[in-house]
Amino acid sequence: MLNLSKVNSAIAKKYSEILAINEENKESLKIYTKSFEDFTKISSENFNEKIISSEREFRGALLCEESYNHIKEFKTFSNDEEIKTWKEKVLGNRICFAVDGSQIYPDRHNGFSFGAIQTAYFINYHNAELKSEKDIDFDILIPQDSYSEISDFNNEINFNRFKAEIEKFIEVIENISNKNYEKTPIGFFDGSFTFSFQKDPQLKQEYAALLEKLFKISELKNIPIIGYIDISLAYNLSNSLKTFFNIAEEHKISDSKLLKNFLKNWGDRSSFFNYIIKEKNINKIQKIGFCYLKNSSYKAYPCRIELPTWIYEKGLLDEIIEVILAESLIGNGYPYCIETADSIAVIKHYEQEFLQKYLNKHLDKYSLLNIQKSNKSISKSIRRRNQIKF
Repeated sequence: MLNLSKVNSAIAKKYSEILAINEENKESLKIYTKSFEDFTKISSENFNEKIISSEREFRGALLCEESYNHIKEFKTFSNDEEIKTWKEKVLGNRICFAVDGSQIYPDRHNGFSFGAIQTAYFINYHNAELKSEKDIDFDILIPQDSYSEISDFNNEINFNRFKAEIEKFIEVIENISNKNYEKTPIGFFDGSFTFSFQKDPQLKQEYAALLEKLFKISELKNIPIIGYIDISLAYNLSNSLKTFFNIAEEHKISDSKLLKNFLKNWGDRSSFFNYIIKEKNINKIQKIGFCYLKNSSYKAYPCRIELPTWIYEKGLLDEIIEVILAESLIGNGYPYCIETADSIAVIKHYEQEFLQKYLNKHLDKYSLLNIQKSNKSISKSIRRRNQIKF
């Protein structure tokens, strides 16, 4: 039970520390803002050369295109009718699709020793005569070693969810490639293609192999897949700016926080960057690039768009940016396609509880499960139902 007076007391004790952090952030923002302004006067050749030759180890950005201020402004509209006409031109009869997933982790207190994943897809034809398509797949995951660490099994669940999403993307791409279409179909992936969160080397390779498979079929069928990150905490551009301008290590700021004051108007985007990993003087220039886009007039920070570099090299970036903006208008600042796939895939908390009870009951009929729900869990469940206070 939350006690607000205790919360206020804790805030008061930490107030000076909070202020100090805020001042540090202000100073960092000031330094990086100046560096980005200076960055606009530098050629991509000079910038990239210094980044590649650096001995620092970091995940950074290489500039792929020349652009005044490294900010590309979008067109302006005079009225709502112009926006409607433009949106119809961009999306009308265009296939947009998304795949998303959700998972359930084992819960020893509820006697649930399995994992589960649900994968959903959504295809929108943007055609009044063609009904959109959507469906879900569901799978139960059983730990190979009943004595293994829960955290290891949870990592396995996360990977299997990712794998199921990639396989569904490939299936949908194959399906769409057999259809007749005039405009380039666009696939939306909700999340990053860089999987920098993964620390295990073996799993990193497995994630990379799956993405490579997706990118190959995407390029072969000429059906772009983009990664959409609504709130990005990546530091790739700022890492490269730190290296180029020799900014002190203690100063750090995310790319989105840095660019929010430069991407001022709806539709503005940054230049396109290559994603580079520098490790022990080895430059791993990935087949992934990214840019930042202000796709909502009321959201403070721009979103991050990631895509395989073949899409940029084929000159499809501007078309894709228009599709993202048009989809975001329908979705009130968030691409409608991803929003819909997420709503189909999500397993709500009450559904998780029902599923755990259902599986336990069903499997126990066949003596496949002999784990009892803990008294602690039963007690907590009853207490929480009757004790929600503020």
